[in-house]
Amino acid sequence: MKGLFVQGLPITLNLNRVDEFPQPNRPQEPQEPFPYDIIEVEYINDESGGTIAGTLTLPAGRERVPVALLITGSGSQDRDETILGHRPFWVIADHLTRAGIGVLRVDDRGVGGSSKVSSGNTTLELVTDVEAGVEFLRGHPRVDKRAVWLIGHSEGGMIAPMVAANDRRLAGIVCLAGPGVSGADILVEQNRLLRGAAGVDKKTLDWFMPLFQETIDLVLANPSDATDATFIENRKALVAKHMKSAPVIVKLLAAQINTEIEAIAKQLSNPWMRYFLSLDPVPAIQNTRCPVFAVFGENDLQVPPKQSAGPFETALQFGKCRDYEVKIYAELNHLLQHSKTGAISEYGTIEETISPEVLHDVTQFMRNRL
Repeated sequence: MKGLFVQGLPITLNLNRVDEFPQPNRPQEPQEPFPYDIIEVEYINDESGGTIAGTLTLPAGRERVPVALLITGSGSQDRDETILGHRPFWVIADHLTRAGIGVLRVDDRGVGGSSKVSSGNTTLELVTDVEAGVEFLRGHPRVDKRAVWLIGHSEGGMIAPMVAANDRRLAGIVCLAGPGVSGADILVEQNRLLRGAAGVDKKTLDWFMPLFQETIDLVLANPSDATDATFIENRKALVAKHMKSAPVIVKLLAAQINTEIEAIAKQLSNPWMRYFLSLDPVPAIQNTRCPVFAVFGENDLQVPPKQSAGPFETALQFGKCRDYEVKIYAELNHLLQHSKTGAISEYGTIEETISPEVLHDVTQFMRNRL
């Protein structure tokens, strides 16, 4: 069945009948027996008062070992960063621990065993959760406190330099698909690419993206929330202005477009998003002194390497770090899976959880600096 799906911008829709839904195959899922120790842990973030729960995997034995703390991407995620049947942080933890590097992976605030806190969930506040994790590891009897690493994915790749910039004792950081430009810049390019991959035609996109950018500008200029009467009036005026030059099919969907922009404005107005939109990662990258390995996927539509890899590397070149590597991997998407297009719709259909080449390179980068 082929048609047009309308919920905001129109996109093409193709449906195929299946007898039953296929069960996803995840060949990289770690399997017993595990030749390492698995320890359930809890610790307190003294700044927020929240409890953070996670799993610490350590190579068997009594000696102190290097350990990496994993930092999830945006949104409320569990310790495995579970998505569509994939558990990438579990795969990373298994791989590194088998290679002699311990791993701590934890639930985000309000997820799993970690408590919800009232202080908020902006990126800056999440930095304190990571700092608490680093201090927990430094105090653990089986962790080499001189060899604590951070590995962050997506937003976690922004948080890692923010922590490292203020902690010169870190052994190094790995940023997996970490942005090199502001949150606002990321969001605009991400929306253009993802909507295009979802089937929105170029003419409609060329019309919509300036409206999206101006909606961001309107949110950042508005000191109140999306329910403010003046803000609502300005938002409606903005849509009306752009509708004058809209493609014919979009003009026929004026009510849906108004509804979509209203929803976008509300989403952009929440505290986490407001902070993210204005967050520039460059100062933290420039002030990071420890070794840095920045990984990007060629097909990443959420943190496009053409937008972020160059600024990330430039920030390192003109910053305080003297030991770094920036690498773009062919065909990898935002989850660092081999992909055809990088579209989100592919994530669950791909059997690979994370590229073995990335796992190998991250491991080698770390081991070469121990």
